Amino acid sequence: MNNQNSIANHLSPKVKHDLLFLAIAAVIAIILKIAVPVDGGLTEKGASFLGVFVATIFLWISCDTAWPSLLAMIALGVFNIIDATDIFSTVYGNYVCALVIAAMTISAKLEETGAAQYIAKWFLSLKAIKGRPFVFLLSIILATYVISILVSAMLAVLVLTPIIRASMEKLDVRKEENLYKASFLSLFWLSVTAEFMVPFGKVIPAMLMNFVTSNGFEIDVLKYLAITVPINIACIIFAVLTFFFITNPRTEKFSSYDVEAIRKELADHPLSKRAVFSIWMMLLCFAVLLLPSLKFLGGIAAYFGTYETVLAYYIPVIIMCIVPVEGEPLVRIQRDAAKLPWTLILFLGVVMLFTTYTGSADFGITAWITSLMSPLVAGFSPIMLLIFAAVIAAVITNFISNMVTMTMVITVFAPVFSEMYASGESTIHPAVIIMLLGLSSSMAYVMPSSTPTAPIVYGGNLTVKQVLLPNIIFVFFGVCSALVLGLMTGGLAYS
Repeated sequence: MNNQNSIANHLSPKVKHDLLFLAIAAVIAIILKIAVPVDGGLTEKGASFLGVFVATIFLWISCDTAWPSLLAMIALGVFNIIDATDIFSTVYGNYVCALVIAAMTISAKLEETGAAQYIAKWFLSLKAIKGRPFVFLLSIILATYVISILVSAMLAVLVLTPIIRASMEKLDVRKEENLYKASFLSLFWLSVTAEFMVPFGKVIPAMLMNFVTSNGFEIDVLKYLAITVPINIACIIFAVLTFFFITNPRTEKFSSYDVEAIRKELADHPLSKRAVFSIWMMLLCFAVLLLPSLKFLGGIAAYFGTYETVLAYYIPVIIMCIVPVEGEPLVRIQRDAAKLPWTLILFLGVVMLFTTYTGSADFGITAWITSLMSPLVAGFSPIMLLIFAAVIAAVITNFISNMVTMTMVITVFAPVFSEMYASGESTIHPAVIIMLLGLSSSMAYVMPSSTPTAPIVYGGNLTVKQVLLPNIIFVFFGVCSALVLGLMTGGLAYS
C-alpha cells in the first residue's frame, strides 16, 4: 500500500488526470458494448466499433488527440474489430493525410522564407491607412485572408498579432479601447472563416470533402467554393458593419499611424528569391487544383481532371526538392519531415479511419443511427432538423475542438439526411447538408478551447469576458449565413 501511495504521489497532475479519464473511457466502451442492442442493422462488430469510437471521442475532449488516437488504432486491432493491415493502411495511407503533409511542407516554406510576413506587412503599409482606422481594419482582414489561404489561420494570427500589438502601443491605444478590440476581433474572426473558404491544403476543407465522398457523394473545387465563398463574404460584411456601428473605434489617436516606417522596413528587406519561388509554388498548386473545374479549357481541363487531387500538392513539393534557388533547393526531405506536425497527422488519420468504417455495411452503424434517429426526428421537417443540428454543432464547437465536433455531428446526422433524400422526404442534397454542418462546426470563437487560434488571441490580447457578446453575435450570424446562403448556393451547385 505504501508503495502504491508513493507511486501515486510521484505522478504529475496531468498523468493522474489522463489515467482517471482513461479508466472512465474504458468503462464507457464496455457499457456500450454490453448495453447497445444488436438490432436496427447494427452488428456485433459494429457495437464494438461504436464503443471504441465513443470512448475515443471522450478522450479527445478530456485529454488529448495524440495518444488516444494511437490507443484507438490498437484497440480496434487487438479486439479484432478491424484487421490491423486495414487500420494502418487507412490511417497512414488515406489521401487526406497525404495531402496535409504536402500542403504543410509548402506552407512551411512560405513562413521560413519570410514570404508570409512580408505579405502581412505590405497590407499594413498601404498609404490609404493613415488616419483611417477602418481602412486599417480592412487591411488586417485582407492580410488575414491572404495568409490564411496561402498558409494557415494559425500563421496569420501568429504573424499579425505582434504587428497589431506594436501598432497599438505606438498609437497609445489601450486594451480596453474599441480600436484594440476591433483589430484583434477582425483577425480572430476572419482567420477562422478564411481557413475553411478554399479547399487548398487546409485540414478543415480536407476533412469536409472527405466526409462528403465517404458518404457516397461527389464534390469538386467549384462546388465547394460555391458554398463557402458567399458565406465568407457575408461574414466580412457583417464584421465591418459590427465595427462601424457597434465598436465605433475613435479615430483621434490613429492619425499618428506611421505607414512610412513599415514601407521603409519592406524596402530595406525585400522578398528574397527563395520567398518569391515559394509563392510561385503555392500558386502552381492552386492552378493545378482549379484547372479540372474550368471546363471551357476543353482538353486541358480534361487532362488535369485525370489527376488525383493530392498530386496537385506534390508537384510543387518535388519541384522544390529538385530546383536550386540561391544555391540550394527549398525542400530537403530529411530536414523538413522532422518539422511536420505528426501528432495532428495521426489524429486526422484516425478521424478518417472512423469516418471510413462508420459507413461500412459490415458494422451497420449507418443503418442503426438512421433507425434510432428516425422516431426522434419524425416531426421535424428537413429544414428544422438542419437548423437543430447546426445549432448543436455551433454550441458544442465553442467548448471543444472544432474537428472533433465536426466528426461527431456529421457522423450522427449525415445518415439521417441521406435517408431522407433517398426517400424523397428531403430535396436538399446530402453533400450540401454535410458541408453546412461542417461549417457550423467551424464557428468557434467564444472559448479558448474552441479553435487552435483562440489561445493566441486570448493569451494577453483579449479576455473572454471582454468580447463575449460580440463573439456570440458573430457565431449566431455565421450559422445563419451558412444555412441561408449555403442552402441557396449549394442548391444551385447540385441542381
